[in-house]
Amino acid sequence: MRTLQYLDVLSEYHAVERMVAEMPATSVINRMSMKHRLQNLREEMERIDKLPCPTQTVRLTFKGKPIVGTRSISADFGAKALEAFSDVFTAVAVDSTVDLRSRGRIPEKEKNLLQIVGTVAGSFGFELELPQETPGLFTSSEETIHKIETLLEVSTTGNDDEVADVVSDLSPRARNLLNNFLGVLISNESWCGLSYGNKEFHYDNLEQVQKSVERLEDNNIHVGTEILFGKFKGFFPIGRTFEFLPESETTEQKSVLHGKIAHAIDDPDILNHEWLEKSVKVTLHSTQVGRGKHRYTLQSLDDLSLM
Repeated sequence: MRTLQYLDVLSEYHAVERMVAEMPATSVINRMSMKHRLQNLREEMERIDKLPCPTQTVRLTFKGKPIVGTRSISADFGAKALEAFSDVFTAVAVDSTVDLRSRGRIPEKEKNLLQIVGTVAGSFGFELELPQETPGLFTSSEETIHKIETLLEVSTTGNDDEVADVVSDLSPRARNLLNNFLGVLISNESWCGLSYGNKEFHYDNLEQVQKSVERLEDNNIHVGTEILFGKFKGFFPIGRTFEFLPESETTEQKSVLHGKIAHAIDDPDILNHEWLEKSVKVTLHSTQVGRGKHRYTLQSLDDLSLM
């Protein structure tokens, strides 16, 4: 509705603007009247632009033993699955700004609640309203759903390196909560689908859910730290990535290590000003999935020191 209102006013604004441009110079009174109308339309567009953005929804659907076609779903299963998915959503949303401990209540959950606003036609599932955005405080709702959907998909169809690319951005708590949600599905012999906007992912069977769990288990994901000496060759603030040349590598080999800059570093551009091309000692967070390549993350400026 907000978008349609804005487009309607914008269309009228352009029409009046054309009329003013085509008026002869002698039409002073009409020109003044039309310019006054243009001013009113500009103010109306500014007013609409300040209205809250419309809420977004995600569709979570289920198939399997607890579901009877498109008619019904086991109340016990539905409640457990929704609670587990809600925990995943909150954990991923706050993961980049809050220290998620291995146990206990998930912080800021009341600010990241999903609301059931309907059921999904054509299958059995729920339409969930995403929380209103809190700019700069948490990961956006759309990005949160995208992370969850991507991890479900790559853990099913991707290789180890593709899984590592996503997992390296998540804390163990957030990843384990996702596995807990998938465990609820497995214990009830069911599988799910997730869609929002024009994006969609769905499991085809129970075996695919089991495959996701196996790939996301702790014994398949190796997390640690590595201390390296060398020089940063580049920092890219927009993509939050870096290039690092370990001192053990010769310039001729050009074996540059690529990694990510954690969101805990508020202004990654400071790295270009203070650490580029300097001999440093750095502690990098390392993530490896299965037998894939290590994925590196610079977690804090405290992990850097000059040699």
